[in-house]
Amino acid sequence: MQDSTYERRMAELTCAFYVRVGQSFSDTRQRPWQGFERLSDELNLSQTNSLSVLDIACGNLRFERYLETLVPHVEACCVDADADLVATGTTRDAVHLITSDVISSLIDDTFSTTLTDAGPFDLAVTFGFMHHVPSEALRIRLARVMLEHVRVGGHAVFSFWQFSRDDRIMRKAKPILDGYEGDYLLGWQDTTDVWRFCHDTSEDEIDNLVDSLADSACERLRYSADGKRNNLNRYLILERI
Repeated sequence: MQDSTYERRMAELTCAFYVRVGQSFSDTRQRPWQGFERLSDELNLSQTNSLSVLDIACGNLRFERYLETLVPHVEACCVDADADLVATGTTRDAVHLITSDVISSLIDDTFSTTLTDAGPFDLAVTFGFMHHVPSEALRIRLARVMLEHVRVGGHAVFSFWQFSRDDRIMRKAKPILDGYEGDYLLGWQDTTDVWRFCHDTSEDEIDNLVDSLADSACERLRYSADGKRNNLNRYLILERI
């Protein structure tokens, strides 16, 4: 098992990646994911008049913009390290932003204090982020903190990037020799000197996460969506008990 030195090294690498190419990355992340629609159908979001949401690593607020096409009133608490990137997203409703380096605070086990006065929420989500969290223990820690801020009967939703299903991506991915199984470095477009940490999450790891949270949540649905073959992201919906 790796220690926090490895986790911090991977976190710093990913942070530097987004400092370097964050705006270019955001420019390609404007449309809602296909998987959002199935999530909406499962939770009947279009039949909801108001919704309180916690969004971890919210980026340019594309999930909030999607929600606003369905729900008359959205109250969103969004957490991200890059306030400038969040500001590029425009929403109808006010967004409360908490600026925080989520991965570093997970490593320090201080992330829960970031959300001390937040919630409880109807829905907590994190999309396009779990693959940047550099250990299974930290991914479980993040999921647990999110559930702690969801009301009983509410939901926590996660996406896990399973990029090994795409041969084109895997040809560019560099395995991390001193990392965990499934740990890779990925670049960006034609840039050759900038890398981000990415973990290809297995179904067994998702099973382990669900099992570890059995005292506070039950699995409602798991499904694949997104990408040309509609299978690049694995979504997990947990219901708070």
